[in-house]
Parts: sequence; C-alpha cells; structure tokens
Amino acid sequence: MDKNLKRVTEIFPHMMRSYHSVSSSFSKNMDMPLSHMKVLMHVEYTGNCTLVKLASALGMAASTASEIVDKMVSEGYLERELNEKNRRQIIISVGCRGRKFIEGFRRMVIKHFRRVFKIISPANRGKFCKAYEVLYEISKDIDEYNKSNKSKK
Repeated sequence: MDKNLKRVTEIFPHMMRSYHSVSSSFSKNMDMPLSHMKVLMHVEYTGNCTLVKLASALGMAASTASEIVDKMVSEGYLERELNEKNRRQIIISVGCRGRKFIEGFRRMVIKHFRRVFKIISPANRGKFCKAYEVLYEISKDIDEYNKSNKSKK
C-alpha cells in the first residue's frame, strides 16, 4: 500500500471523530438537527437551489430533502418560490429565521476557533489555517469530480 494512502487511512478515523464532535456540539447548541443544518448551510452556500440539486448535493433521497425543506419552510428557516423561467421548478432560499440562525452559527464557529487558537501555539496557527485551506481546495476538486461523474450516469 502506498505510504500516503496508508497514513491518510490511519488519520481519517481521528479526523472524522473530531469533525463529528464539533458538528454535533454545534447542532446541539443550535437546537437544530444536523440534517437540517446541512440543508440550511448548503442553501446559504449556493445562494438558492432546486430541491433536486439540494438532494443530490447532500446525497439524500428527494423525498427526504422535501420533508426537511417543508419543515424548514414552515419554521421560517427557508423560503420557497416558483422559478419564473420554469414554473415547474421550485427555488429554495434562506429565510429570515435561517439568516439569524447562520449568524448565530458563525458566532459559535468563531468562538470555537478562538478556543482552538488558544490551545495551539502561534507558530502552529498558521499551519492549522494552511491545512484548512489545502483541505478546502482539495474538497472543491473532489466535489467537482463527483458532480461531473454523477452527470455522466
């Protein structure tokens, strides 16, 4: 086995536990199920999207995405409107309560990383940030690859 592949495989479970504990902590403190947070964050990230694209991007059945969106619309986190160019298509966007939620979430993320930065040395803060930037760039490549392969099927 390639040494890089072996090392990533060894590190992966720890990284997943770390990310899961942070995301679980955020979702518990934000009083919203993690699946709903993912939906809201995706819609906020894309600006707006269709139900089909949302379900596909999050790897869930359209019926599941529809149930979550229905609930989030009724609670004011999301808004839904007909696409003027294609009346059969529904566009999902962030609602007023969703924007407030995202603002609170961002404050929580800042608070979290302030604590992280207190733990790690100033010299490692730059490395930590650079590692996040590299992971972000690579994740965009992976997302693009996955998106292009889905469209070929």
